[in-house]
Amino acid sequence: MTFCVGFAYLQSERADNFMWALQMVKEQITSGEVEVIVTDRDLALMNAVENVFPKAMNLLCLFHICKNVKAKCKMIVFPNKMQVQIMEAWETLIYSYDEAQYHMELAIFEEICSRCSIFYDYVHEQWLIPHKKSFVEAWTNRVMHFGNTTTQRVESVH
Repeated sequence: MTFCVGFAYLQSERADNFMWALQMVKEQITSGEVEVIVTDRDLALMNAVENVFPKAMNLLCLFHICKNVKAKCKMIVFPNKMQVQIMEAWETLIYSYDEAQYHMELAIFEEICSRCSIFYDYVHEQWLIPHKKSFVEAWTNRVMHFGNTTTQRVESVH
């Protein structure tokens, strides 16, 4: 069963506040461990998750990643037709079902982005290199997450 376990109002989004909130969650869980946690790419929160739940897989919110990637694409890729092509290739890439398909789709994505190196570098450096195992289906499907790939509760229901 998958569900939200609580909400916390924090004074600020600092590592010590995140650690406290996660520690409170851990104390309420019978086993003291969780297998999967979905967060945004807040480095302080990600570090707190790693410290409090070292065995948990920290998935990153796919909704927010795609929102950021699309916004960057709209800012620097023209014409609009190319934006559509790039975003379609991006979606195919992130929904790769295994590593072989991922590498094949990555080559296609690179080719489509060949005239937009600034955009490709952004996606590659900010998302794929450091975080692909936390949001690309080829890796996230290795852990049981019941389809929850976003911090947006409404989006997870889809």
